Amino acid sequence: MIFNLLPLYSLTAWDYTLLAVVTVQSAVHAYIPDPQYKAFVYLLPVPFTAAALAVGQPIDAANIWSLLLMLGYTHIVRLLHVNLRLNIFAAISCGLCCCAFLGFSLARLLESVQSYYAPALIFWSSGVVILVLGLLIQHLMPPCEEPAHRTLAPLWIKLPTIAAVILFLILIKKELGGFITAFPMVGVVAAYEARRSLWTMSRQASMLLPALAVMMIAAHLAQSALGWSLPLALAAGWVVYLPLVIACTPVVRDRIINCQKRTTDDALVSAD
Repeated sequence: MIFNLLPLYSLTAWDYTLLAVVTVQSAVHAYIPDPQYKAFVYLLPVPFTAAALAVGQPIDAANIWSLLLMLGYTHIVRLLHVNLRLNIFAAISCGLCCCAFLGFSLARLLESVQSYYAPALIFWSSGVVILVLGLLIQHLMPPCEEPAHRTLAPLWIKLPTIAAVILFLILIKKELGGFITAFPMVGVVAAYEARRSLWTMSRQASMLLPALAVMMIAAHLAQSALGWSLPLALAAGWVVYLPLVIACTPVVRDRIINCQKRTTDDALVSAD
C-alpha cells in the first residue's frame, strides 16, 4: 500500500494545477446546455497549458502528434455510441483505452522517427499534416442541428471521477511525455454530457484542430527562435489561439458581433 502511494508524493505544483483546472473545466462544461458552447468550452486549451507546464518539456512534434488523440477520441466515441448504438459509458471507456494505446504507440514511433530525421523537419511536416487533416474533416462534416442538454447529475459524483482519471494520467505522464498535453482529459466527462450532440462536438474538434496546431507552432517559435521560457511561449500561443477559436465558433462569434453592434447603437443613441 505504501509503495502504491509513493508516486503521489512526487507530484509538483503544476501537477496539482492540472488536476484542479481540468476538474473545474469539466464541471463548467457539464452545466452548459448549448452544444456549440459545450464544444467551445471543451476545446479551450487550459488542460494543454497546465499539462505542458507539468511535463516541463519544450513544445515539439510530440505535442502536435498528441492532437491525434483528442481528434480520435471524439470520433471514436461518436461512432461507437451514435452509429453502433453502444452504451455511452462503454463508448467512453473504449475511446480512452484507444487513446492510451495510441499515445504509448505514437510516443515510441516518434522516438524512432526522430532518430532518422531532423526534429525541425518532423515538427513542421507534422503541423502541415494536422492542418490539412482538420480542413478535410470540416469539409466532410457539414453542420448539424442537435438538441441542447444540461446535466442533472450531482457534482459530488462527477468531480471525484474526473479527478481520479486525471490523477492516473499524471502518474503516467513520464511514459506519455508530450502526448499527455492533448489527451482528452476533459473529454472523459465532456463526451457523456454531450452524448446528444456528439456530431457537433466532433465537428468542432476537427474545426479547431488547425487552431490548436497554430497555437503550438506559435509557442514552439517563441521558444526556439526568441528563446522565451515555456510559460511565456504558452502565453504567446494563447494570444494566437483565442481569435482563431472565436472565429471558428459561430455562436461565440455572433454573440461578440451582436454585443459590439448593441454598444455602437447605444453610443449613437446617446450622441443623439
